[in-house]
Amino acid sequence: GVTGSWGSSNTQLNMPSDVFVDSNRNVYVADRNNNRIQFFRNSTSTGITLTTGWGGTGNFRGVQVTPGGLVFGADTSNNALWRNATVPLG
Repeated sequence: GVTGSWGSSNTQLNMPSDVFVDSNRNVYVADRNNNRIQFFRNSTSTGITLTTGWGGTGNFRGVQVTPGGLVFGADTSNNALWRNATVPLG
């Protein structure tokens, strides 16, 4: 990634607000101002977008991953809890 440079590419973040590291050392980031949850495989700096808010709006403030691989994102703009990219709860 690009250290110290904010942005919206797959190697940049904009206001990361929460991080989760799984048992394989993969990293999940609640990327608040880019309205997304980014996934970084162990030892890589290129992220994969797992979810975005409705119509590109959202404000992800938290991310958690269960041992079974379910990814939960807390979206405060839409008052929703996202599960595995597409299912809003709440």
